[in-house]
Amino acid sequence: MEPPTKHIQLQTLLTNRHDYLMQGNRQAMNQLLSDHFSFIDGQGRQFDAETYLDHYVDLNQIKWIDQTNESMVVEVFETTALVQEIVEDTFSYGHTSYVGRFRSVSLYHWTTKGWKWHFNQLTPLDPS
Repeated sequence: MEPPTKHIQLQTLLTNRHDYLMQGNRQAMNQLLSDHFSFIDGQGRQFDAETYLDHYVDLNQIKWIDQTNESMVVEVFETTALVQEIVEDTFSYGHTSYVGRFRSVSLYHWTTKGWKWHFNQLTPLDPS
């Protein structure tokens, strides 16, 4: 039995989200975000869509080296999807390189245009 269309579209969005982040493709990433997107980083700072794109996607600010995911759990409830995973981020910001492990919880909303990334919160797993 084939997976339902919503599940396939969500998997495509998750793949694209990772690819756009690694590529620094701000315009394509913006298309994945909901109108009320909110991102909370590992330090507890909250970003709206524009600020998230500035800090996490814009190649003038950040260069992604790698992001690995493990223990991903995806749950779909009608028009909402919850994705929980462990991520390890490796990137450089300015002249400084960073590596961090986080528990990531993301919320996606089904719209007339398909899935939109609505919310994400990172919780650091490494002692600071």
